[in-house]
Amino acid sequence: APVYSENAREGLKSLRYALSFKTQLSQPEAVNKPRSLAGYTVLIDQTGTILEHPFADRVGSNISQEEDAGRLQRLIDNARDGHQNFLHLFYFDDNREELLAGYTAISSPVTQSEDRKWIVLAVTRLDSALAARGDIRQVIFILVLGLFATNLLATLYIGRAAARQVEQLGEYALNVQCSSTPQAIPSNFAIREFNQLSGALNTMVERLKAWAEELESAWQEAKTANKLKSEFLTTISHELRTPLNGILGSIRLVKDDYCDDRDEELELLQLADGSAMHLLGIINDILDISKIEAGQVPVTIQSVDLQKVLQQTIALKRPEIEAKGLVLEIVLMENPVMVQADAAKLTHVLGNAIDNALKFTDAGKISISTRIESVSGGDSETPDYRSNAIVCIQDTGIGIDPQYHHKLFKPFVMLDGSTTRKSGGTGLGLAISRNLMELMGGTISLHSDGIDLGTTVELSLPVSTQSQRLFGKMD
Repeated sequence: APVYSENAREGLKSLRYALSFKTQLSQPEAVNKPRSLAGYTVLIDQTGTILEHPFADRVGSNISQEEDAGRLQRLIDNARDGHQNFLHLFYFDDNREELLAGYTAISSPVTQSEDRKWIVLAVTRLDSALAARGDIRQVIFILVLGLFATNLLATLYIGRAAARQVEQLGEYALNVQCSSTPQAIPSNFAIREFNQLSGALNTMVERLKAWAEELESAWQEAKTANKLKSEFLTTISHELRTPLNGILGSIRLVKDDYCDDRDEELELLQLADGSAMHLLGIINDILDISKIEAGQVPVTIQSVDLQKVLQQTIALKRPEIEAKGLVLEIVLMENPVMVQADAAKLTHVLGNAIDNALKFTDAGKISISTRIESVSGGDSETPDYRSNAIVCIQDTGIGIDPQYHHKLFKPFVMLDGSTTRKSGGTGLGLAISRNLMELMGGTISLHSDGIDLGTTVELSLPVSTQSQRLFGKMD
């Protein structure tokens, strides 16, 4: 209701303040059942005077008169500082019960000063505030029980799935242990970590298999090398003893004067000289392969007339070929063929190839020919055309089974490693020839259609720049 004051001078009325009345009708409950958020309101000004309280005898009193004055004063101070919170109170009503009070501060409605504050308290009994504990406890219990049941079901499901997948991993491990070629472990598990584990296991097994194959290959190579070593030692001892026995026997016959005349002495000395040269060749082959494997063979590459070197080599071997009753066919190019090679090394390789043809051919002929082949290199945009000179040495000898072709260029390898084989040798000629040809930038190859079908050896060397121009014009 508005309350006015009269102005006697002007005869006017002005609004002084508003008067509010509150009437509350209360009906006591039949059962005093505590309820959450049920209570009453208390209004206190900033000086501590109680402006509103459900108990009329408290209105107008100061909080300093209350038993819990310290807590109430701290509450007022916090509210004035702008805090909104709650505080545990003791005995703030006539029932002397423990209370819980939420508080906040509002501007005083009866003054224009912003510093004047009223503190509003929402007070409820502590047991009323905690009345929902039973419901909350029940909800928490149900939630915990539900979570436990869910966890149990998930554990059973995941445990069974994980156990099955672990069993599969175990079966795979047994398969790896028992099988030399195990199948790959599946990677379609429901659990991502198991898929990652299966991938890692597959990778590990593949690497182990690769290492095992490498070890197996190395072991086989070691066995082969050991066998070749034994065969080589047996062969080389025989090869060394044979010329040494010839040398010693011839010299002793001459020394002990068992010869009838001078011609017989010269014949024995010639035999000793041949045996010594054969022995020197064996020793030189062993030294050459050792130097080649150690990378200590000097090679001087220069422009060499292939036709001339070949003719000189043939001239050295011709008497032996004719002495064995073989036909020698020579088909050479008319013009000189200049190749990039080392003349001494090229002579050595040509001599080895002709010696092999002579050694393994008892009847028939040996054909030697030369030709030029064009070889294309580079890429499609910048093609590189060059020429190679080919020397072909073909015989009608014992031939070689094709399955053994790849072994012939390895050191100490012979198709017949026994000491009783018909043809001697150390098995180093082709290996030395291949290494020397590679050092000169060329190649050597061997081909045979089979036993008693002869053998063809081809040597290829790059033609020098001068001959490149010549053969380019001829093409």
